[in-house]
Amino acid sequence: REARGSSSGSSRSASDALVSLGRMQRQKVRISRSQMLSSALKVLELYGTAKSVLEVEYFDEVGTGLGPTLEFYSTVSRCLQERPLGMWREARATSTLTEYVDAPHGLFPRPAKPADMGSAALPPVGASSLQLFKFAGHFVAKGLIDGRVLDLPLHEEFWAAIQRHVSAPRHGDCEFAWSWRQLEAVDQDMANSLRYLCQFVKAKDEIYARKDMSMEQMQLAAEAIQDPKTHATISDL
Repeated sequence: REARGSSSGSSRSASDALVSLGRMQRQKVRISRSQMLSSALKVLELYGTAKSVLEVEYFDEVGTGLGPTLEFYSTVSRCLQERPLGMWREARATSTLTEYVDAPHGLFPRPAKPADMGSAALPPVGASSLQLFKFAGHFVAKGLIDGRVLDLPLHEEFWAAIQRHVSAPRHGDCEFAWSWRQLEAVDQDMANSLRYLCQFVKAKDEIYARKDMSMEQMQLAAEAIQDPKTHATISDL
């Protein structure tokens, strides 16, 4: 009996230890539904690196647990796609009345000057463009760690660029070289325009590579290059 009791006690202790080790810690936060993105920025700033699972509740609402938390990730994913934030490229010119960006092939960052990335905070959320992209990365990482579904359809070429950036320090290469295929996947119209302009660049290079012309003659010949469709000179292009 003593042996059986000792064995039972040991088994119970081991079971309790396993239950204790397997218990998941949760970090509960309460946010304002009317200021979802601003609240999310603050929440991840405070708790984004915590090992505990994020659990979200809303002010003046009784809902708790998984439902409100999943809604938080879904809604913030949608908020990041709002046009006024100016984060993403759009497939075509759309009405400024449209609330969300039009990116049928996935979200790809909109071009911006380095100086503009950290410029004045955007009125809707009080964060600069650079801060929003940092937040987006943090938000995706936290969602993946917590096992949440994110409705943020990033372009496959953007994912590829992120992966290359992550692996770059190990190879000592931080430069990004784009192929025509990648450029066409992101923006077919821009790729077509650049291909068309390349013929004039090639013509200019061929002129300056000639050995039978003086510098003045080469300059005059280069300035005479015109677009056959618009008659625009190379300086205009």
